Amino acid sequence: MNLLKYKKEVTAIITAVTVSYCTLNYRVTRPNALAVLKDGKTIGYIRSTADYQNAKDNLINYIKGNFSSYDLADEFNIKRVKVPDSMILTEAEAENVLLQNSETEVESAALLIDGKEIATIESEEEGNKIIQGVSKYYIEKSGLKDIKETKVLSQITYNKAMNPLSEIREANLVIKDIIKRNDNNNLIKISFSGIKTENVKISPATRTIWTNEYVIGTVITKQNGKAGLKEVDKLITMENGAIKISKTAGSRVINESIDKVVAVGTKNPILAGIAFLSTPSRGGITSYYGYRWGRLHKGIDIGARTGTPIYAAADGTIESASWDRGYGNLVKISHGSGIETLYGHTSKMVVKAGQKVKKGQLIAYVGSTGHSTGPHLHFEVRLNGNSVNPLKYLR
Repeated sequence: MNLLKYKKEVTAIITAVTVSYCTLNYRVTRPNALAVLKDGKTIGYIRSTADYQNAKDNLINYIKGNFSSYDLADEFNIKRVKVPDSMILTEAEAENVLLQNSETEVESAALLIDGKEIATIESEEEGNKIIQGVSKYYIEKSGLKDIKETKVLSQITYNKAMNPLSEIREANLVIKDIIKRNDNNNLIKISFSGIKTENVKISPATRTIWTNEYVIGTVITKQNGKAGLKEVDKLITMENGAIKISKTAGSRVINESIDKVVAVGTKNPILAGIAFLSTPSRGGITSYYGYRWGRLHKGIDIGARTGTPIYAAADGTIESASWDRGYGNLVKISHGSGIETLYGHTSKMVVKAGQKVKKGQLIAYVGSTGHSTGPHLHFEVRLNGNSVNPLKYLR
């Protein structure tokens, strides 16, 4: 009896294990998706027959809604399979897979730019949207506002034909492709005009006050200038991303500029007995102003080696820089109010008549040209054509 009871218990255990195994195995291998096949080849997996049918109906509705002429030639098959959940498509993804593998031919349009085929698209209307999308990209990138006019300078044409549905490209992808290709070879030219506003500094003017309070050659800043600011509207015409024409269309002052005010001295320093000149060259004085050998020596001689620099003794205008029989190479500077300085016997002059010079600016080099016994600078100061002693006015 015990043996019989034991056999029954073992049989029950085996049966239970077998049932459990079969149940578990079914759960593991039970189909959880549908494989969508085209010409016997799996093109994707979808959750249910309902999802598949919806995707197929959506594709058919898309074809019927967007194309006036079509030939529904697609044949898809499905079978139950077991796959990881990550491989199962959504309804929208399944619809896209069906579209990409569709052999249905529809009446569509080839978009051509200047005779070059760019893409196959749904229709001319879709092509116009694509061109508008490209135009919008360049307009937004330009930063212009108040767009006045947009023109497509390239020739846009369309060729209608029956094409496989899978060859038709989405508008947004065609827009991106045109923009990318345009950067390399100017595939399409789009012209547009608009306004760009810029902030521009207003440079301060300089107002000069002439005053006898200071001697000639004195310049004193009475008021520092300050730049102003204005908004300037520019009407800009662009082709794609390049500016072709830019012109001012208007402006508005935000902050007024403040003039710089300078006082320029008019007092004659010679008549006032004021020292106002810089020493024109290095070296010692070898001959002074006054009579010598029965004749008036109208200046002072400064002994120096040939090639020693000579500098303007004060601000002024080069009256002449030319040859003089007695002075040799002679530079004459006018300082206003009848005051002149002369630099004689130079070896080389580096200024020209009419040139403005500043005190301390290089004008020539020491030499021994003209009536000279050796290299030196003959320096004169004149008032209204009459020579005066330069030493009184050298600082």
